[in-house]
Amino acid sequence: MIYTLPKYFQPIIYKIIKWHYRKPRRFSKRGIDMVLYPSVFHPSLYLSTDIFLDFILNLNLNNGNTLELGCGNGLISLYLAKHTDMKIYASDINPQAVEGISENAKRNNVVINAIHSDLFDKIESMHFDFIFINPPFYKAPVKAVNEHAFYAGQNLEYFEKLFSQLNVRKKSVGKTYMILSENAATKEIVKIAQKYRIKVDQVHQQQSNREWFYIYLVG
Repeated sequence: MIYTLPKYFQPIIYKIIKWHYRKPRRFSKRGIDMVLYPSVFHPSLYLSTDIFLDFILNLNLNNGNTLELGCGNGLISLYLAKHTDMKIYASDINPQAVEGISENAKRNNVVINAIHSDLFDKIESMHFDFIFINPPFYKAPVKAVNEHAFYAGQNLEYFEKLFSQLNVRKKSVGKTYMILSENAATKEIVKIAQKYRIKVDQVHQQQSNREWFYIYLVG
């Protein structure tokens, strides 16, 4: 829902959210009991989490390995760990997000392999049947750890690194899905993907609260 606000309101809203979540906050969503740690944003504030999770649940999930790359609050990983037989890995560049998902996994009696990593930097070269990515996409430099969830760098450096690493890992990944809002610089992102010989094929679109979301198969 924050994405639908005019851009000039976003910095003010971010400050309010950061103030509210200056200390751990407990909540429940989709039957998952969670504590949200400071600098990690609430999944209900952003429509993409629910849209992405609903799409994922319609996939033919099996008992293989799944990675939520840049998991943030980790709701998707927690839900999949509770309701599927997949072996779940979740990573994030924000150490408080990693701490939070580790604690919330214990709280919900599920097993999640939480990894502190900038994209694939600290992730072992292993096979993943699925990778799910809800990336930052606003063009702005990152000045604080919580901003990694929103800003992809002034020149979309996040996507430069993501697609270059995915190119190296092509043989060790089954399917990679990524969700973007209509507010993303999609044409520029696709152009970066093509630079690294990564295909970006739209497989789903959905409008919610007057905002369009698009899910892509990446590889």
